Amino acid sequence: MPAFIDACCNCHRVSLQTAMNHSPETCSKPVKAKHFQLMMNSADSCRQILSTQHEA
Repeated sequence: MPAFIDACCNCHRVSLQTAMNHSPETCSKPVKAKHFQLMMNSADSCRQILSTQHEA
C-alpha cells in the first residue's frame, strides 16, 4: 500500500506542476483548455484517492 500512496502523491504533484507550467494565464505557449482541464482532473483524482486513504 505505501507504494500506491507514493504513486498517487507523485501523480498529484506532477499533474499540478505540469498544469501550472502550461497555464493559459502564465505561459507564453499554453496548452488547450481541455488539456489543462485533464491535468487538473488528474491531480484532483489523485487528491481524492489520497484523502480516502488517510480516512481509512
